[in-house]
Amino acid sequence: MCSRKVVALGTALLVPLLVMGGRAVALDLNGAWVTDSSNCPKVFARKGMQLGFTDMSDVYGGGFIVDGEQIIGKFARCRIKARKDDGPTVNLVAACATT
Repeated sequence: MCSRKVVALGTALLVPLLVMGGRAVALDLNGAWVTDSSNCPKVFARKGMQLGFTDMSDVYGGGFIVDGEQIIGKFARCRIKARKDDGPTVNLVAACATT
């Protein structure tokens, strides 16, 4: 849980691409994401084998979980419809519904 380096994501979900040796490498977004990595244990909790949100996660800035083609928030679930790697950014188009 939150084992990756955590990055603050913009509301448009623009994410920097890793660029190594002049070539672009696609970024794997799967995992738990928060704006401040020190808040990971306050935002996320394991429920059996599944990762979920704590009751007070929104107090600590909230976060979201990317699982394949899904973006899961505490109050919404999104399906990634399109993804475009464009230089230093990844643009995502997602359709969301509240849960």
